[in-house]
Amino acid sequence: MIESVARSMDEWRTPKRLDESTTDVDPDGNTFVKRSAWRGGRLVTTATGTSGGKPPFVTERWIDAATGKLRQVNTHDGVSMTRVFTRKVE
Repeated sequence: MIESVARSMDEWRTPKRLDESTTDVDPDGNTFVKRSAWRGGRLVTTATGTSGGKPPFVTERWIDAATGKLRQVNTHDGVSMTRVFTRKVE
């Protein structure tokens, strides 16, 4: 899996290793630890701030078998947001 993150005017790609924790910094300068793993048919990424005090951010991604669309659910502190991605038709 390749993760693409925009930084300033540049874009870089980092191979993401599953089941290994990596440390990163968000655009606001906050340091966090993230870990991704397959759980069933879903790729689950958990990000936790290194300063403590906040619950983890959890992102689940999977292909919906009924529609073929990529679904993503982001959850933090009991609140969830769902995104559904479709192919761009040209």
